[in-house]
Amino acid sequence: MAQTPYGVPYPTPTDPVSAGANDIRAVAEALDARVLAGSLDWGDPGAAADTRLYRASAGILKTDGALYTVGELASYADSPNRITLASDCGIYFSNLADTVLYRSGPQWLVTNSTFTASGDLTTNASLKLDQGNVGSGLYFGSAADTFLYRMAAGKLKTGGRFDAAGDIYAQADAATYVGLGLIGPGGEAALALSADTTLYRAAAATLQTDAQLKINNALHVLADSPGWADGESGLNIKFHNYSEIRKVVAGAPDSGGPGYRALVITN
Repeated sequence: MAQTPYGVPYPTPTDPVSAGANDIRAVAEALDARVLAGSLDWGDPGAAADTRLYRASAGILKTDGALYTVGELASYADSPNRITLASDCGIYFSNLADTVLYRSGPQWLVTNSTFTASGDLTTNASLKLDQGNVGSGLYFGSAADTFLYRMAAGKLKTGGRFDAAGDIYAQADAATYVGLGLIGPGGEAALALSADTTLYRAAAATLQTDAQLKINNALHVLADSPGWADGESGLNIKFHNYSEIRKVVAGAPDSGGPGYRALVITN
């Protein structure tokens, strides 16, 4: 083999004066000129070059078009920080290839390792967790001490406390929903059982409902009710023909008949 001045080899012609040998040398010397100019250019025969690989700066090769490889493509190939684009549709990280991000199916990226985002993680599609049904969930905080996970089909659970800055609704899309929050008639703290039944805080230490309250079992009134001595239990009722709340007390023995006491209302 012969070489051009820049070291590009070309076949040594058997006949130094043959046109073929001269053509080979001319091509090699033209390649020398391209190398010395810092670029390689390709194009169809007889047409202007349309594909170029050139030196962008020290240690950097660049092409202005696409670059296709039949095999793997690796950056920092001899470094622990190696990144490899492999033929199995995976991106492998490190020279140990122990971390991979790959295509599992159409529009589906998977990693079998931990994925950590130092910024926001945004998606315009669904974010699917616990595809293996092993109880994986969402951890919060640097100590991972707050956890939200799938307990069973249709059930989310946290092992800690759940605080909501707004209202909370159960069966929100049903007619018989349950709501908890500032949803009383006037925006009071309330428990709403559907749209027509509400138990709410009417005033300090006072619960109220504007609907009927039916009790199918015993009614127990706590001690220390307003208007009662300490340790007493009592029932206070506001009747429609009184402007004030009245105490309901038990009458004298047998006032309601033998063995019964009548209930009486204070003046």
